Amino acid sequence: MRTDPAGAETEIIARVADFAGMRVLEVGGGDGRMTVIFSGQANSVLSIDTDAEKIALANERTAGPEHANVEYRVADICTVQLQPGEFDVVFLALSL
Repeated sequence: MRTDPAGAETEIIARVADFAGMRVLEVGGGDGRMTVIFSGQANSVLSIDTDAEKIALANERTAGPEHANVEYRVADICTVQLQPGEFDVVFLALSL
């Protein structure tokens, strides 16, 4: 089952954000469904989620060499250790 057959999410994301060459932190990346939309443009992506099963699915979804710039971590945004200036953009969708 495809969640967004009309491609509306891709179109909306493209209108509001340019990920080209950016170091992206994705909060609540889940199964990687949104990650694949912008990871091809980004320099690098760190996608975090508290659900280990969803992170495992995300790793499967982006297993190919075209997604070598993507890293997934089981982590909580409130406790994850990140460095100031490590990312250019933070992306959060459907994570509240």
